[in-house]
Amino acid sequence: MGLCNVRMRPTQHNKIMELQLVLNTIATDIFRNQGDCDFIAARSNFKLRLRQQFLWSAQQCIEKYLKAILLFNGQSILRYGHNLRALNKAVKNNLSCSLTKSNSSITYQRKVKIAMETYQVDHTLGFRLLGEVLRGNAAPLKGLFAKGSRVLEIWIEKWLERLALEQKPRLETADNMNSRNPLFIPRNHRVEEVLTAASEEGDLQPLERLLKWVRQPYAKADDAWATEPAPVLFTQGYQTFCGT
Repeated sequence: MGLCNVRMRPTQHNKIMELQLVLNTIATDIFRNQGDCDFIAARSNFKLRLRQQFLWSAQQCIEKYLKAILLFNGQSILRYGHNLRALNKAVKNNLSCSLTKSNSSITYQRKVKIAMETYQVDHTLGFRLLGEVLRGNAAPLKGLFAKGSRVLEIWIEKWLERLALEQKPRLETADNMNSRNPLFIPRNHRVEEVLTAASEEGDLQPLERLLKWVRQPYAKADDAWATEPAPVLFTQGYQTFCGT
């Protein structure tokens, strides 16, 4: 009887491992990867002030990430449906992980956000160029901060100390950041430029130029037209409407 038990344990263990591999594949392909797409859509819609689209994409993103966490830890997600509160509670109560950020992480994020707003730094370019800082090239980001470059230098020093605690290669972290922070978004002044050229002049070249970057928002752009923020005179008084 003892021998039978010894022989069955590896088989049972193998079945559990095989099941977890299947769950990991589902969690990655269906939930985490799609959640990444919803996250990018949410950020873009927020930037474009499309409130309803932002809220919908953000909700979809959170749901997929929570379900992925449960699946990665061998938990069932069938009974939760689209109940975000129940999913969040399951992650907090049933798993040995926490979604609560450390006070230090919150402080670093809050400080850089406040600095960007204070010195009117474009958020899309600002977050993208943080990855370049990890590659040893902080000059482009400092250029955006202008008079606030000293404030940025102090923050970068503390941020790098915080990242060192994670014991991950800086280049790997930079690649991960650049794969999630787009360099290009369809900015309102470019969209207006495209619409004007097409409707008033019958010129579709600006549209083709825009679509080129829409198809590869994370690629390193050598075209200033694709990344240049809108002029202040354009943004003042400009208003968009959801559904139009």
